[in-house]
Amino acid sequence: MLSIVLATVGVFTFLIGFLVGTFSIGMSSIVGFVIAIVGLALAVGSYSRYLDIQAAKRGRPR
Repeated sequence: MLSIVLATVGVFTFLIGFLVGTFSIGMSSIVGFVIAIVGLALAVGSYSRYLDIQAAKRGRPR
């Protein structure tokens, strides 16, 4: 459950960071793109963790 919540938070963080990075100028745009990268990493890592947990429940190594 925690993995799904973190993946959802990651997607929204990515979207907000992308919008801030795209529609701002200067240092704010760099910060926005860094936030977008962090959000993408959070979403992908959480989804990967979710898949690992599901595979472990089924007894199959990934």
